[in-house]
This record gives sequence, structure tokens and C-alpha cells, in this order.
Amino acid sequence: ADTANWVYICNNSTDNSQYLKIGIHDMLIGNLGAGEFLWMPWNMGDADAEINIEAETSGTIPYEYAIFKSTYTLPAKT
Repeated sequence: ADTANWVYICNNSTDNSQYLKIGIHDMLIGNLGAGEFLWMPWNMGDADAEINIEAETSGTIPYEYAIFKSTYTLPAKT
């Protein structure tokens, strides 16, 4: 069953040249620069909903993430 979920991703880098590419399956959602964060709804109901995080510079980019899952079931899709 589908539930309401949210995802939080934050680029903890302080180097403005370091950014993260965020995508869902094959679609690019956007880039997160140093100190920026993303908060979005997310339907994690199937494999096509997989979130991708890719560093776009050399070295290590510190980031954090959290997934907030609701126990409430969404209405059926029509």
C-alpha cells in the first residue's frame, strides 16, 4: 500500500565548489550546493522511486539524510 513519506537530504560541505546531484531513478531532481538542503514528498512504493545521490567533485562530500514515513495509507490511485 502507498503511504505518505518525506525525505530530507543536506549537503554539509562548506566548500562552495562541492555539490551533490540528486535524482529519482533516471530523472535528475537537482543539485545541492554547500549548505543547501532538500525536503520533498517521496513515494517509495517501487524500484522506480529509488533516490540517487552523487558527488560531483573529487574528494568526500559530507551529507546527511532522513526518511520520514507515515503509517497512514493514501487513497487508491484512479
